[in-house]
Amino acid sequence: MDMRAAILAAGLGTRLRPLTHATPKALAPVLNRPLLGVALAQLRQAGARRVAVNTHHLAEQVQEFLIAQTPPGLEVVVRHEPEILGTGGGLRSLAGALGDTPFLALNADILTDLDFGEIFRSHDEAALATLVLHDCPRYNNVWIDRDARVAGVGARPPDHSGPALAYTGVQVVSRRMLEFLPRSG
Repeated sequence: MDMRAAILAAGLGTRLRPLTHATPKALAPVLNRPLLGVALAQLRQAGARRVAVNTHHLAEQVQEFLIAQTPPGLEVVVRHEPEILGTGGGLRSLAGALGDTPFLALNADILTDLDFGEIFRSHDEAALATLVLHDCPRYNNVWIDRDARVAGVGARPPDHSGPALAYTGVQVVSRRMLEFLPRSG
């Protein structure tokens, strides 16, 4: 399995202020360990060999951390965004560093015990993406159908009776999905 991954770390971390005035959200500490360090270790343990990370806010701190703390055996490519590209633009930019195969993508500001290797292996190559969802009523806005396919995001789709779940910030992205993402913004 040639697992590759993208970590979306360019955001401003507005919900974590005032901490993120001086620390990028990807380096926010949890039990004295930066979130990005936890994610990189989990990805390496899951079998990832190459990871692309985007940066923007306090980018030099993320770059310094990656130089000093990248786990052995893991190649990390950094894509700096002078202007925020948005989620779609960030994924598109990082995909360029990961080759022509599906890749795992995750937000840098999450802490999870999900098995990234299992998620990557369970991705159906015919699917545009595999979203990892969970039930968190406050954030449940991804509507799924009986076949566990996304039926809509946001308001309940017309004539839809399936449940709504919340996006965890983890997904597997196929190369074909990139065609549907905006070029920027």
